[in-house]
Amino acid sequence: MDAGAVAREMLRAFNENDWTAFRATLADDFVYREHGTHREAQGAGPAMELIQPWKESLGPEHYGELLDVVETADRAVLLLVWRSHHVGPMPAPDGHMIAPTNREIATPACMVMTVRDGRITDMDHYFDSLGLMLTIGGVAVPATA
Repeated sequence: MDAGAVAREMLRAFNENDWTAFRATLADDFVYREHGTHREAQGAGPAMELIQPWKESLGPEHYGELLDVVETADRAVLLLVWRSHHVGPMPAPDGHMIAPTNREIATPACMVMTVRDGRITDMDHYFDSLGLMLTIGGVAVPATA
């Protein structure tokens, strides 16, 4: 599979809660960098431990709406919007847990991946974490002057 096809399959598997297929798209030495939270994982197992809890906080229907794909022989970039509702506890930037609000989530994101031998070796996941936190009340809206 080419880089774009692997990236699309990874997103399909996430969207459908198909964790076996999702894991199959990742290289064993996969490196994951989540720039919205400053979290990082080395290895497919630890990365899945960071990624899967999003489905607990935002529900099993949490999905990425694919807007565009840019690809080269070994790189794929997905432009998407994460959509769902806040249905489970979520950690706030200060560490406290934000109780479920059931507010609708629409978070712009970009995932930049390197693919080798049909598997993703690394991913940089950029998303609007401030927008997400403002939506669910995880941070206060600053007062205006």
